[in-house]
Amino acid sequence: VQLVSAQRTELERRSFELREERTRALAALEEAEERAAALERLSHEAERRARVAEQE
Repeated sequence: VQLVSAQRTELERRSFELREERTRALAALEEAEERAAALERLSHEAERRARVAEQE
């Protein structure tokens, strides 16, 4: 009974750790997506400025 209880406690601890890890990973993914969107906006702006500069 003690072994089963210890195993259950360990599984619950590991499950909690995995949920925390998943939360951190999702937050990192969201941040990466935001950075990618910002870089895309900067790229479009740079392309626009390059076209304007060519026309001058």
